[in-house]
Amino acid sequence: MKRIFSLIACFIFGLSGCAAVTQLASGEQELDPRFERLFNSDAPKYSFYAQSSGVRSVLVLLERGEGTSTWIGPFGEGMIVRDGMIIGTRGFGEGLIAVDLSEVLPLILNSQMGQAERFHSYHAFGTQTEVRAYVCDVTPMGTGTVLRGAQAVSARTVEEDCTGPSGDFINKYWIASGEVIQSRQWVGPRLGSVTIGLQEND
Repeated sequence: MKRIFSLIACFIFGLSGCAAVTQLASGEQELDPRFERLFNSDAPKYSFYAQSSGVRSVLVLLERGEGTSTWIGPFGEGMIVRDGMIIGTRGFGEGLIAVDLSEVLPLILNSQMGQAERFHSYHAFGTQTEVRAYVCDVTPMGTGTVLRGAQAVSARTVEEDCTGPSGDFINKYWIASGEVIQSRQWVGPRLGSVTIGLQEND
């Protein structure tokens, strides 16, 4: 157990953080065996950072579906992604069931300026679902450099500025070779914005 936490710390913080006490170890909580198995394999990995809480973690690829992928964290928390964009979470206390990105996704992936809607579905009371709508302005911001693991990668930057009755947020995406390799995305009022980035396996 201590070894896997040390490995996770190394992955998150780099060699300088190998001796650090990671924020992942909380109480007597046990690692999800699926995460431990996949973390020690060559499975793709996301770095994960929740801005509101300051928590850093690692998510590993659990499975791929029809155009989507499911990623799992150390304690079974999960995230569902389509083309690098978050469309659902599990186990984070946010209750994000699904996100309809059908209008905004093509603009972002093609770095096109435009306006489109997105729809977030959240768990409400009992079995009810609350749908929140946002109008989003998508703006290409040029080309820059972003780290993918320890490697600097040239990427197009796109901002998505969204407004709605339940609040406003700005998402930011770094796109290279047709995929979102790093992003800062709004999940919901509890979790806030999270930064996720694809990492290179050693």
